[in-house]
Amino acid sequence: PTHDLSCSPPLHNRRCMNLSRDITTWMPYLDLTCATIATVLWFALPQIGAWPLVLALLPWMLRFISTRRLTQRTPFDLPMALFGLTAALAVWAAYDREAAWSKFWLIVGAVLLFYAFANARSTPAMVRVGLLTAFAVGLSFYFLATNDWTLLQSVTRLGQSLQRYLPSVPGPRLNPNEVGGLLAMMLPFVAWGALRSWQREGDSSIPRRGARWLYALLAWAALTLVLFGLLMTASRGAWLACGAAGLIAGLWWAIGGSKRSDVGWRKWSRLGLLVAGLVAILGLGLILVGIGVEQIPLARLFDPSTWFNRLEFQRNSLILAKDYPLIGAGLDGFEMLYSTYALLIHVGYISHSHNLYLAVAIDQGLPALLALIWMWVLFAAVVWRSLRQREQTSTQTADQASLVGVAGLSLIIILLHGTVDTALYGRGVLFLFVPMAFAVQTAPQEKRQIRQQRVLGLVVIGLPLCLALLWPGRSLSLAYSNLGSVHQSQEELSLYSWPEWPIQDEVRRNVDLSRSMTEFEKALALNPRNATANRRLGMIELSLGQYEDALAHLEAAYAAEPNVMTTR
Repeated sequence: PTHDLSCSPPLHNRRCMNLSRDITTWMPYLDLTCATIATVLWFALPQIGAWPLVLALLPWMLRFISTRRLTQRTPFDLPMALFGLTAALAVWAAYDREAAWSKFWLIVGAVLLFYAFANARSTPAMVRVGLLTAFAVGLSFYFLATNDWTLLQSVTRLGQSLQRYLPSVPGPRLNPNEVGGLLAMMLPFVAWGALRSWQREGDSSIPRRGARWLYALLAWAALTLVLFGLLMTASRGAWLACGAAGLIAGLWWAIGGSKRSDVGWRKWSRLGLLVAGLVAILGLGLILVGIGVEQIPLARLFDPSTWFNRLEFQRNSLILAKDYPLIGAGLDGFEMLYSTYALLIHVGYISHSHNLYLAVAIDQGLPALLALIWMWVLFAAVVWRSLRQREQTSTQTADQASLVGVAGLSLIIILLHGTVDTALYGRGVLFLFVPMAFAVQTAPQEKRQIRQQRVLGLVVIGLPLCLALLWPGRSLSLAYSNLGSVHQSQEELSLYSWPEWPIQDEVRRNVDLSRSMTEFEKALALNPRNATANRRLGMIELSLGQYEDALAHLEAAYAAEPNVMTTR
């Protein structure tokens, strides 16, 4: 009995209860600590591989040994698993497996960080917010100390002057747009922590008056540094995303939100006011664009040519999304895929598509994008429910509800910034799921909520299956053309390197492309209008000097997609 750890009743019931209480108390902190260290390692050293996984999974093993469960169950488990499965499949599809594995471990780290925050739901809100604030402060300081300052002239001069007084920090140089996107999505949490630090009551984590003032001073200093870091990134997309999210929050506050007690016309009138306000602001923006952005001094910062260039990048990237719709092209291979199969040039041009949704669809296929949308819809439902119930809750629960609203604001910034950049799908993918972790409630879910989640999952998974059953020939043709494209990029780009090979056509003349050509021909047998199969076959046949066959296939591709630049 003194060495019996089975805790069998009745002798060890009290010991079991104490052990369970102790684990509940310290395990969330261990989970956050291990996941944080692993995240920092993966972020700073993307080539480190799977080693941080050992540290991040340590709390999972301890939790399983003590409680017989690996982690807290959440509404996001199924879509998260689907996203992870598509990432694993994208490693197989990649032409550069080493780079793909590095990206895969970042995605695994994002999942583990999500569950660490979800498992820490019982900890004080200031602990989780403080951790994100520490991330943001560290990122701001690192960026200010290491950036090479080549963007806006005024920002460049200020940054160079500031760096004279900062220590030399070793490590990789970060892209300003990537840093801007990460700071923007963390900004609502940092601001919430600063505003919350002024409250004297209801916060037992800072018991003494002097400590409260010190914490408030640190919180506001952190907010100032993060705002300054965001400004110095000169990431105009991040600025606009923060401004638009703040505008939405301001309008929501102005109309009084949506309360649980609102019924009938009152509820719809509030929503109508919100929509009307957003439409009016959008219309004002369009009028200003029509007058001419160059007439507005502040607006000159937002160079219109930059936005048109990104639209062009995204339009061309859509070609790759259509070529690899089901299993994706593989992780972290966009640069040469875009140059080779969209622009038809022999060297890298841009490193990403400047669009989060296209980046996910190209790398991991449409199922991964559907999994993300599934998670976002579930999260939006939790945010809506929390904001409506806030008026009828206790102070602590209202505090949690306000934090869920802040997490919703963070996700809005991610979604808006994702239309012009991929900050949250590069190294920043580690933080892609963090806002949703704040929607994991301590209270059990109602049966109605669980039923709604299951229905949504059935719709997300069942709708593509229904479409496949309605058009089996076209669906199978897409699968064959996707496989053919994957095998083509693997066979060509795994070997191609300039200047060892002068051009990709030279590789096509020296490698066996019969497998990919066979899959393209199977796709055309099922659907002769398959644009991807026709274009890719024409591309290969041109390089082999088979001009008659190439002409036939490219004419068919042009008939199916006359507006695609690559086909023309």
